[in-house]
Amino acid sequence: MMNIRFGTDGDYTSHIDSSGGYEWWYFDVKQQDFACTIIFFRGMPMSPYYIESLPHGLPDNYCGFSISVYKNDKKIAGCIHHTNQLAYTSNDQGEISVYVNNSGFIRHKEGFYTIAIDTHGQDLAKGISGSLRFTPSIYHHTHISQQNAEHEWRLIAPSCSVHGTITLSEYGEDICTESISSMGYHDCNHGEIPLYDSYKDWYWGRIHLNDQFTLVYYHYPSYQDNPAFTCICIEDKVLQTLEMIHDAHITISKPKYNLFGLHPGSIISVEAIYHHQKCTAIISHQKSIESGPFYMRYYSQCIATIQGIEIESNNGISEYFYAPALQSVFIRMMIKTPIALQNN
Repeated sequence: MMNIRFGTDGDYTSHIDSSGGYEWWYFDVKQQDFACTIIFFRGMPMSPYYIESLPHGLPDNYCGFSISVYKNDKKIAGCIHHTNQLAYTSNDQGEISVYVNNSGFIRHKEGFYTIAIDTHGQDLAKGISGSLRFTPSIYHHTHISQQNAEHEWRLIAPSCSVHGTITLSEYGEDICTESISSMGYHDCNHGEIPLYDSYKDWYWGRIHLNDQFTLVYYHYPSYQDNPAFTCICIEDKVLQTLEMIHDAHITISKPKYNLFGLHPGSIISVEAIYHHQKCTAIISHQKSIESGPFYMRYYSQCIATIQGIEIESNNGISEYFYAPALQSVFIRMMIKTPIALQNN
């Protein structure tokens, strides 16, 4: 089960303090053959250090960020940073600041976000730096679908205009700079217990269909006592609406194996009723840009029919997450990266 909160005024800091609890803020942008994903964590639920600290570890001691850069269908730079140092503040004017060392974001009271990226000092041969501004396409009040669940998905801004630059460097020398002027996405998640206690796996994706519509899907199959869950959200920038469709039907087909034995479906077919008309979407995971033992990320293509209009788009990013892999000692050893602990 999952609580859902969507709307731009639903972005806040949850102050989760339970052992195994977590919160993360996710941003992405895709521009033709270039993409970047940025995630800031308070309590990093995929961290092998955090998992091995349970049931005593607390989220404030296992913070960090994950930044990935992709070009020409492959990952060209990345940094996963573990630390016990995260500075975050919020106020009743809607301002939020979340920083891990020199990387972080600020949500300004006007509603836009500024993101600073700086992975230098992480002992990486290839560094990532940059600054981005995410401006939500529409602003809407928070709507809550309460399920009395331990996990909450906060869909803040399915589409944002994104402007800025990202620079890659090698051994301290800048090697390339990408100027960004495209569409992006922002959401948040938080929960009170470890992910693998609630889920086996999930499928998520967002597709900017055209200048009017953005489609977001979230699906996880049934697991233990939790029934299957499917949610489709459609943002309409002309009508200035964000609508959630619960009674959607989703079919997952054509599984493909990766080197670690994960075999998620590569075709997501969706049917729903939107504004009293049948809405369909076929999402194809054509290009895997991240393929690991518990997680896969894709560039996605989509053919959708909304309000009788057929739309084709390749501006999609999707993911598959397999939680049980995190309980494997072997996999946790394989994905460990250095942890930077500081004394308070």
